[in-house]
Amino acid sequence: QILSSIDPVTFDATSKNNIKGQALFLRAYSYFELVRYFQKAPLHLTPVTNRSEAAKELASEEQLYTQIIKDAQEAITLLPARPQQELGRVTSGAARMLLA
Repeated sequence: QILSSIDPVTFDATSKNNIKGQALFLRAYSYFELVRYFQKAPLHLTPVTNRSEAAKELASEEQLYTQIIKDAQEAITLLPARPQQELGRVTSGAARMLLA
């Protein structure tokens, strides 16, 4: 939901990048866990608004890893390093570790 609606909103760019980076990291991490356990999962990149959208076909392992890598790489560019980040928030280092 955040990723689909954050770009048009106008507010502090640093905060916006941080929020977007955290959302990208969480999506990448979630799909990383799903692909490790199940090898396939429905790949939802936009919010589900009705029942038919929820019943999406399973994406392949390759498709999931492609999205995980894309999200993690973008999160790295948006997230601050540990000294500049609030405690308990994802950092660019965490996104690098996920990508590794």
